[in-house]
Amino acid sequence: MQQRTNIPDTMPASPVSFEPSVGGPDESGESGLDVRSAVNQYQEESARREAHSICLIGCGEAGSKLAGVFRLKPDFVSTYLASHYPVRAVVVDTQSDLPEKMNELFGWRDPRVQLSFDPPPPAEFGRLLGMAPEGGLDPAEEQQDSGYTVGRTGGAGGFTLLGRASAIYNIFENEQATDTIRDSLADGGVFSRENNGYLLTFSGLGGGTGSGIVPIVTEWMQRNLQPPPTTTFSLCVLPEGRGDIATGTEWGEPRLLSNLLTSLYYLAQTPSVNGVMLADNLLMEDMGHPDFIGREGINRFLQDALMPLFLSAQTTYHFNPFGTQLDAANVRTTLSPRGDGLHEFIAAGFSIFPLPNAPERIRRMTGNIVRADSDDEMPALSDMLQKALDATVVECQPNSASNALALMAGPEDYLRRVIADNRERGRFEEELRGCLDSDSSSSGSARFFMASFPQMTDVRLTVLLGGPRFPKIEQGIRQALGDPGWAPEAGESLADALRRLPEETILERGASTLPGIRGAGRG
Repeated sequence: MQQRTNIPDTMPASPVSFEPSVGGPDESGESGLDVRSAVNQYQEESARREAHSICLIGCGEAGSKLAGVFRLKPDFVSTYLASHYPVRAVVVDTQSDLPEKMNELFGWRDPRVQLSFDPPPPAEFGRLLGMAPEGGLDPAEEQQDSGYTVGRTGGAGGFTLLGRASAIYNIFENEQATDTIRDSLADGGVFSRENNGYLLTFSGLGGGTGSGIVPIVTEWMQRNLQPPPTTTFSLCVLPEGRGDIATGTEWGEPRLLSNLLTSLYYLAQTPSVNGVMLADNLLMEDMGHPDFIGREGINRFLQDALMPLFLSAQTTYHFNPFGTQLDAANVRTTLSPRGDGLHEFIAAGFSIFPLPNAPERIRRMTGNIVRADSDDEMPALSDMLQKALDATVVECQPNSASNALALMAGPEDYLRRVIADNRERGRFEEELRGCLDSDSSSSGSARFFMASFPQMTDVRLTVLLGGPRFPKIEQGIRQALGDPGWAPEAGESLADALRRLPEETILERGASTLPGIRGAGRG
């Protein structure tokens, strides 16, 4: 991964032994800072009980890579001090070489927060998943070439139900394992926090481990983080081994379909989650950004789009022209305003107005860039909003959303120029409300905020859409269910439609592609 700042990307997320590499020049050609001094200063601050308002948890391979990128300091954050970038990060997998992988990919050396779950005994799978007594892993079939192994390094073999069973076993059934996990995370500083803030989890939706364990791990972390997080979001990436729905090609192998259905169902049912953000790497690749080389580039793009939202409550970036500051509580209430504890699937859109000092990486972006009529003007908000809705990170129907939240971020002087041209906040929110479902816009929530980041070399508009329709995902669920007529009913969201499915159906479909599982009825 390319170095992005004077301080290296290998900055630890907790106080551990660290030998920093020599910092080179930054993008402007200036000489590097005293890296060792910066590392020591960060470690000293992290060792105290201080205000970490964001806890990141990566689950499975895709989720661990996302967490690894999100824990690194973005370009627009001035220093790694916790007051500027207040994050703690944890990764969980069923592969025993997880610490080695994190060290190789990110220079992240802290096994205390890099946890490997042991799979449960094969005979326990059915019981842990709530299947009928005769359900379970057939020991005879387990000896065959079933496509996965049950062992210390075997992982979940690409099956969501096995990942789910491993998480239940390790953190709710095996007291010794649970105590070890809690002690390890405490020693790694995960629980040394003073503010509620955010809990952000990351996973894929098709690989098995992450899609299976993220609802269980999220629930456990909600119980154990003190103070508990104000708002919890899960960022989930769609499986990549699928066909092109736009041209009518069916989704890929049945295993991916069953994983997609199972993981989305349990995410929709998880009461500790306030919203599930969906992302599609293949769609983002189609946007054609030159820096989308490998998953690291796409993950960094998601960090660019989303991290200003979660950092904007920090006093370091405080800019309050409207009298209300974006924080975890009003993000939650805007996107989950129903009052019944239920949450929605969320699509994020992102547009950029490059400033004169924007780096080439930003200028080369294609689908998200907005231009002004001249260098002395800001683009119209309507142009930035439309571009963000046209460049969502997952395919959706933006005008079917029931709620929306937008944050415009950039240097304060440019944000003040926006306000000079549009003095009333109501005009911003009315324009945002006009993008919502006309049937729900009268009761739907549309909120607009600003946040100043002095280091930012562009003005960004990030929009979160709550509960839009996702036609391609709905088609995949129909195929997984074997029900061509399944669809959300009038007034229903995708999450609502999944919640009314019986769990017996989910277990049956999830187990249908899993070798060695007999029976899927509920006990």
